[in-house]
This record gives sequence, C-alpha cells and structure tokens, in this order.
Amino acid sequence: MNFLFCHYFKYGMENEVMPESSILWKHYQTPCFDVPTSIDFSSFGIITASNPESIAHTDAQNNERNAQLEHYISECGWEYVSLTAGSPDMLWQESSFAVKANRSDLFAVSETWQQNAFYWVNNKNLILVPVLLAPHFQPVNLGHFDNRLTF
Repeated sequence: MNFLFCHYFKYGMENEVMPESSILWKHYQTPCFDVPTSIDFSSFGIITASNPESIAHTDAQNNERNAQLEHYISECGWEYVSLTAGSPDMLWQESSFAVKANRSDLFAVSETWQQNAFYWVNNKNLILVPVLLAPHFQPVNLGHFDNRLTF
C-alpha cells in the first residue's frame, strides 16, 4: 500500500480514492473492543499509534510507539483506559487507548501518529472518524459502542 500511496501522489492522483483505501475503510467499520475495565467517560476517542498508515510494523515497534503515545496522553493530563481494538474474530488486534479529550485534539493526535482513522464515542454512540483518509471518506455512525465489546 505504501508504494501505491506514494505512486498516487507522485503522479498527481492525490484526489482519487485508491481501492486499498476503500477496503481498509470497510474493515475499519467492523471493530470489536476488548476493554479490561469499565470506561466511565460519556465522550471519548479510541486512538492508537500502531501500524501507521495501516502499514504493518513489528510488535516491538508498535509497543514503543504506543508507549510514547501513552506518555503523551499522560503529559496532556487526559484520563484514559488501555484497551485492545480488533477485527470481529480478533485475529487482527492493536493496543489502543480510550481517551477522554475533545474530538479535535484526538484528530490532531491521530494525524501526528499517522493514523488513517480513529473511533469517537459520544453517549455510547460509536463513530468512525477519518484522519489521513479524511479527504475521501466521511465519518460513519457504527451504532452502539456496547455492541462492539468482546466478553
């Protein structure tokens, strides 16, 4: 995907949606969350530093990136809960954080950490928010957050 992404920009096709982006966007719409403790925030975002631009990194690289992100979250004074986000079968998983902060701040953090999207939860309503994919995709309402929890 990285080569194709660079190819599109090099040849002036940055305003076109790549097929890989559409596939990713559909996968992002089927998340499940493993939350080891309750989240008592009425509004929060679910962010990660793992696999920037959806390019697979090693566990060690992702762990280091998430440790740096967790330090940043703490430095900002934001409340947070660690969790795991993944596919419905949980074969794909990423360490993540449910962070009590405003949506625009979490958008900026996700952009800094080169994420294609993040999840926003407002009064239990789960929304997929595009970040690096923002010019091509709009936020998508994914329904009730509790329906995405694994037990």
